[in-house]
Amino acid sequence: MHRSAPFCLVSMLAGAAAAGGDSLFTVSGHTDAFQMAGRSIEARDVQTRVWLDRDKMRRDEADTSTILRFDRNKMYLVNHEEKTYSEIDLPVDWKKLVPKGNEQMIEQVDKMSRMEVTVKPTTEARKVRQWNARKVQVDLANPTGLKISTALWVCKEVAGYGAYNRMLASVAALQPGATDWAREIARIDGFPVAQEATVSLQGAVFKTREELVSVEDKPAPPGTYDIPAGYAIKPYSAGETAQ
Repeated sequence: MHRSAPFCLVSMLAGAAAAGGDSLFTVSGHTDAFQMAGRSIEARDVQTRVWLDRDKMRRDEADTSTILRFDRNKMYLVNHEEKTYSEIDLPVDWKKLVPKGNEQMIEQVDKMSRMEVTVKPTTEARKVRQWNARKVQVDLANPTGLKISTALWVCKEVAGYGAYNRMLASVAALQPGATDWAREIARIDGFPVAQEATVSLQGAVFKTREELVSVEDKPAPPGTYDIPAGYAIKPYSAGETAQ
């Protein structure tokens, strides 16, 4: 369940450019156990690593990577277990990723999955590790009954947050119905150093949490922003889960 191209790229990348060189962001995440449709879903802990360098980004989680090359206006979704990747044009438009001849299906999916988005900045403040953050309340809902209520804690002290949020917006835009939400992510004024969400879906209610653990300025390993040699390209199907 996830959560992602630029409106004004120059201004969005200004923070990253000011930092100079590569930065590595490490984010920890947790999803509580829950029951859905008679199935037990186990609790899950994940760690995400994000490399950022001016006009290139890479997000690693488990066996997948998302690479954004703003210099090429391309996004690459990489599956290391299968040794495959998909190539997507930026800015992302999920409707263009659906095979031709499915126009009626696109209309139905768009209608049923379109997110209603409410974003409310607040004056509430707290410390998240070493970062001073303020709360932004985000509420999402769609006609299928999905509801997500998120306390988003953002910090303007973390350099490169504009580009980082653009990455999150690009990934979110892959999901049907998330166009408005992707647009709002890109506009968030600060790095999401923590987010605590309550999710309601098909009778299940569970909580998730993500938190920024560390930020390091150091050179990325060679090839970080490139497709590994020998990987095969495959078409992306709109609606696939982006890690």
